[in-house]
Amino acid sequence: MPERLAAAVIELIDQGELPAGLQLPAERRMAESLGISRGTVTAAYAELRADGRLGSRLGSGSRVRPTLGRPAADRARVYGRLATVAEHDSTFDLTSGALPALPSTAEIAERAVRERLPRLLAGSGYDPQGLPELRAGVSAYYGQLGAQTAPAEVAITTGSQQALGLLADAFVAPGDTVLVEDPTYRGAIEIFHSRGARLVPIPVLGDGPDPEALRLLVRRLRPRVVYMLPIAHNPTGYVVTPARARAIAAVLADSEAMFFEDGTPADLVLDRSRPPTPVGVGIPPERWISIGSVSKLYWGGLRVGWIRASAGVIERMTRIKTNADQGTSLVSQAITIDCLQNVEEARSVRRGQLLGSLGDAELLLHELAPEWSWQRPQGGSALWVEIPNADARALAEIGLRHGVAVVPGAFFSAIDGFADRLRIPFWGSAEELRDGLELLVGTWRGQAR
Repeated sequence: MPERLAAAVIELIDQGELPAGLQLPAERRMAESLGISRGTVTAAYAELRADGRLGSRLGSGSRVRPTLGRPAADRARVYGRLATVAEHDSTFDLTSGALPALPSTAEIAERAVRERLPRLLAGSGYDPQGLPELRAGVSAYYGQLGAQTAPAEVAITTGSQQALGLLADAFVAPGDTVLVEDPTYRGAIEIFHSRGARLVPIPVLGDGPDPEALRLLVRRLRPRVVYMLPIAHNPTGYVVTPARARAIAAVLADSEAMFFEDGTPADLVLDRSRPPTPVGVGIPPERWISIGSVSKLYWGGLRVGWIRASAGVIERMTRIKTNADQGTSLVSQAITIDCLQNVEEARSVRRGQLLGSLGDAELLLHELAPEWSWQRPQGGSALWVEIPNADARALAEIGLRHGVAVVPGAFFSAIDGFADRLRIPFWGSAEELRDGLELLVGTWRGQAR
């Protein structure tokens, strides 16, 4: 009997019904509720603690512990959301919008290692908040966008994914309400889910989140956090208009929510030389936190990102990061210093690459699948495509068996919406993209018959 109870609790944990941090009923109360002996509950709880599923402290009860792994039944969902880093045997990989390195990255890295590394080798190699010169560079980066920032308001992280994870650790507790755009970045959904958050979607229109819907949700739910990617949004590619940005800021300024503004893709805007001013400049500084990185602009392999927030928040984040990894690689930070000194040129090169690839991809899709539709993105490296009369999740599964991997729209939704959407990266070569799309469209036509 204890084994059956423990197995039932494990299943609920693995399905996400019992989030990390949730306190389970006391043994006596659980026994009374289920009509079983207290000894059975005690034995089941002991088994769950031995399995690492529960943690118990005197006076605090038994709580669900975060799990490092996921059960086999849940791997398909995680694979879909994190397909960029998952292994698969497809001939054509259309899962990732991550770009290869800019040609200048190697030259910048070689110079930085030659000129900066000798000085760094004289120190310990640890700097949890980040190199002062890099924090000054990030400060200048925000200053150019109209968001005056001091170096003390910057912490360097190991990529923007770590930045978001550290913020979730600091500000999101199990059961907290987090508002996210629908659709939104799939990695953020996983991070907030893993912290036990209650995710509530904000509808996205052509030029950003619906401010009136946001107003109603903030008023009714009093969320702990609002998370958005308002510039070169992932996956739709929208860039928020100034009017929409002001409306969003006005709603958030009147709330108590923390605003996490993810600017990671912002340098990939396609219709201007630099990103617009961040939305968060319009709300109180103690409640605006921005994250970013050089992954999209230069190369994901650098693994350098940052958090921009009030000095008090940065002090807190530095303490958390110290416990996480004691600091981001100083070699990568040294390279990033020089990257940020050439950011205008890098944006220009990326913009030229992406516009050329976008034109090729749109011509291909019009030729191969004239029934498919999309809104031309203003930023980013992928198309958010509507597939008529199709279950995109089923199409992705069938396509994978035929040698083409693609991510269905449901994995960009906190509520598994957008069943008729696919995100299709357009940055690859025209020849490879044609071969992959021909296979994908052929799979769709076969499914539709």
